[in-house]
Amino acid sequence: MQFYRFSPLVLALLAGLTSNCQPGRSQDRAVYFGPTAVYRLGKTDQEVTPDAAATTFYEQRFNFHPRFNQPLHRLVRGTGTETVYLGLVMSPVPARLAALTAPDSVWQLVVERAEPHGNGRLALLKNVRRGEYDVRYVGKAAKSGNTHVINLLTADSAVARSYYVSKPLFKGNLLL
Repeated sequence: MQFYRFSPLVLALLAGLTSNCQPGRSQDRAVYFGPTAVYRLGKTDQEVTPDAAATTFYEQRFNFHPRFNQPLHRLVRGTGTETVYLGLVMSPVPARLAALTAPDSVWQLVVERAEPHGNGRLALLKNVRRGEYDVRYVGKAAKSGNTHVINLLTADSAVARSYYVSKPLFKGNLLL
């Protein structure tokens, strides 16, 4: 049996390559809020920092509730019909997500459920004025203690329902 000698440079390159293949690196393509990974980006998804126009759109479209301030911190845009809006909910967090739509009757609650781990709620909402659907998640991140609100806006009811019923949450894209 013959043994080969590798130079230290080759060994260092091999070690670097194998360390990049280890589990736990799947969150590299994720949207973070501080140190907390919030949402996994798909292959064609793009994280966008909101500008003034996107923030105004978010506040108007998702019934920005003055009592439950919901500032927008990131957008996720893909090639599909959906856009994901990631924000925060300030305390006190409402027990039911319908409270976040109370100032305006734009959104009609179709169905809502508590998540099994008890940290969040998920709702499927329909826009009564437009042919849009919103899959809304509100939940507290164990790591940071922040309460996140995730709105997936789509014109396709089948896409919205598939995100609402999927296990794990948001087809595995929600990392909270």
